[in-house]
Amino acid sequence: MLTDNYMSMLKRDRKKHYDTTSGPEIEGEHPVPGLFALVPTVKNHHKWWRIKYMFQGKEGQLSLGVWPTINCAEARRRAMKIRTLVAMGIDPSAERKRLKHKQ
Repeated sequence: MLTDNYMSMLKRDRKKHYDTTSGPEIEGEHPVPGLFALVPTVKNHHKWWRIKYMFQGKEGQLSLGVWPTINCAEARRRAMKIRTLVAMGIDPSAERKRLKHKQ
């Protein structure tokens, strides 16, 4: 499971995607399907939280924020909200755009 400690140790190497099953297991914590950390191979770039999901037979992907501003627990909460929207039949990407335009 990705933790803040594990995230701080991730180095910029050839591997870019670390899913939530990477790292040590934590009792009582369960990985969120599709949640992963994107670690760029270029120096001075941030580690991003992203989630992949399927909606109406198409794969979607959303950014959840930058680590460490968004810690592991918050990334899991945000990912679960995305999963809940999909389960309710709501496109998370369209919902995000709708909320942005509403402001």
